[in-house]
Amino acid sequence: MNLFKINKKQDMYKNITKQYNFNKSYKKIVNIIDKIVDYMKFTLIRNNSTAKLNKKCGKLTEKFTSLKK
Repeated sequence: MNLFKINKKQDMYKNITKQYNFNKSYKKIVNIIDKIVDYMKFTLIRNNSTAKLNKKCGKLTEKFTSLKK
C-alpha cells in the first residue's frame, strides 16, 4: 500500500513538472511569435511610409504594389 502511494506521488510530480516545462516552452514560443509579429508590423509600416513618400515624389515602388495585392 505504501509503495502504491509513493508511486502515485511520483506520477503526480512527473505530471506537474511536465506541465511546467510545457508552459515554459510555450511562453518562449509565444514570445518569439510576438517579436516576429512586431517586426513584421514595423517593416510593413516602414515600407508603407517610404512608398507614400515615393508616390508624392512621383515614383511608385514595386514593393508597395506587391504589398497592395
